[in-house]
Amino acid sequence: FQDGELRIGAGEKTVPDRRKLSFAGIVSVAIAIDDKGNIAGDLEIACMGLPPKTVDGVTFDDVVNDAVLDLVENMPKQRRRDPEGLRNSIEKAVRGAVGEEWGKKPVVHALVIEV
Repeated sequence: FQDGELRIGAGEKTVPDRRKLSFAGIVSVAIAIDDKGNIAGDLEIACMGLPPKTVDGVTFDDVVNDAVLDLVENMPKQRRRDPEGLRNSIEKAVRGAVGEEWGKKPVVHALVIEV
């Protein structure tokens, strides 16, 4: 396949990844966690390729925000201090929350910043 100025093989992951993005969009979440496992500051959320609102008129930014805050508030502080585990949990929670509201599960990218 020709991809811009590059040639990529048919077996490369690039083509299926782009198909998935075009079908279900992407959600990116950034969260800062302090050394005690508390949220430091506000979440940063970006949704691309999702509808503007749910059937009930709630924005998907709000759906994502609520899913992440519910997850973190109900997670033991010890587990919150594991950035990789927290990242995986956030991605799963967001994918599920959006999927429940929309019927499609987007690609989710979470970034956990330790402060």
